[in-house]
Amino acid sequence: MATWVIHLRVADALRNRWQPLQTLPELPFVVGNLAPDGGVEVSPHVYVPDSATTHWTPTGKKRDIDVAAFCRAYLQNPALTPEKTAFYRGYEAHLRTDVEWIRQILKPLKQKLGIAHFTGTPYDGLLRQNLTYLEQAFCRQAKSFPAWELAQQTKAFPNDVLPYYAEDTLTLKLQELRERYAEPVAPPEPYLVPAALII
Repeated sequence: MATWVIHLRVADALRNRWQPLQTLPELPFVVGNLAPDGGVEVSPHVYVPDSATTHWTPTGKKRDIDVAAFCRAYLQNPALTPEKTAFYRGYEAHLRTDVEWIRQILKPLKQKLGIAHFTGTPYDGLLRQNLTYLEQAFCRQAKSFPAWELAQQTKAFPNDVLPYYAEDTLTLKLQELRERYAEPVAPPEPYLVPAALII
């Protein structure tokens, strides 16, 4: 799926371009954009909670994400606080971004490589290396990346917004984000994803 840096870049772009988001608290929106990836990997590509739960996909396949179902469940309550509205809007943005990532990036790339899926192939690790290298380059070069900076600075975000996560799930996800991008990644060879798509 789209990576965490991609989701944070989308968070910034949406706040810059959609005025209603500018009236909502920034931190819950930023964390919401990361929250669907809050599952804990208990074995390779196996998460708890699973993708069917975190990504609202009845089949368990992220190509079948049901954004409308999430919105009906969480965004139709008129009594939502601004903090919860911001978080759920961020969560919605993550789901919509994953849908477009599959359609615009992963599906064409799989067709180009002649594979049905990445899991279990050598391309899986290579794609992760490609994206991490390009994203680290973007983070170094970006003159302004507010969502990234806020995520880096936030040490705790107790969960009181989603019943399928533990209280410390989102705090641990922010810690994992900091750790994942801390170590520089070597330039990949070959490039699977053109830098122009990421940077």
